[in-house]
Amino acid sequence: MPDSPASAPDEAPVTNLLVECLQHYEDGGPEGLCTVLRRHPGEAAALMRRLILLAELGLLPDPPATVQPR
Repeated sequence: MPDSPASAPDEAPVTNLLVECLQHYEDGGPEGLCTVLRRHPGEAAALMRRLILLAELGLLPDPPATVQPR
């Protein structure tokens, strides 16, 4: 059985950044989330896909689609 995408070795940095996003979101709301996205523009699209999925699953209270990194 193949590994899930989240457990693939090249996904580890994005997964770690996702955890950082969620921590910043908890502390600073959408602006905290934007802080992480601005610091990691190369991973921002992958992070947003994961954040949107979490919101669709009801695990993130505010949809991140409204979050726009400056």
